[in-house]
Amino acid sequence: MDDKKKLFYREFVNRENDFVRAPLVPETEFFSAIKTGNVKKVKELCREPLDEKNGLGVLSTNPLRNLKYHFVITAAMIARSCIEGGMEFSRAYSMSDVYIMEADIMTDVKEISSLHKKMCLEYTSEMKRISQKRIYSKYVNACLNFIYENLHDKITAKKLAEVSGLSESYILRLFHKETGKTVQEYVLEKKN
Repeated sequence: MDDKKKLFYREFVNRENDFVRAPLVPETEFFSAIKTGNVKKVKELCREPLDEKNGLGVLSTNPLRNLKYHFVITAAMIARSCIEGGMEFSRAYSMSDVYIMEADIMTDVKEISSLHKKMCLEYTSEMKRISQKRIYSKYVNACLNFIYENLHDKITAKKLAEVSGLSESYILRLFHKETGKTVQEYVLEKKN
């Protein structure tokens, strides 16, 4: 069966079974609550376990594998939301990797649902902590992400200017003003 036929068939089956996907607004609200560190809201939204949520697509006919796929998607989307909210790139993806690897070895949907709630609350608590600390401008945040991605390469003012879209002298001043460190001091600290 070619891809168009598969898609047509999937849409037909969904209509026949009155399958309704989860609406976009609550999903957006969920990721926004995590991104802004709203622990109370995330606890409320995670009250219903992942394996009992309506509107989860069928990504596998195996219920355990299906839930694992949804877990992986959620972990990746949360990591990206948190990066947008000011979490360090490497921290966000390292957390995601750890949780995905933990879910991968689980053999029970209830375990995965419990891990999902734990993951959501940990990211949210971390974002709350970050929001209570200093939030960096999008320019400095872009530089921080670049530094993490290229920590073992030579980091130059020219590269940071390209990444941030600012002049070399301005981004260096802004970086020092917001982080309290020169780029060189910051890189050395992160390498150790």
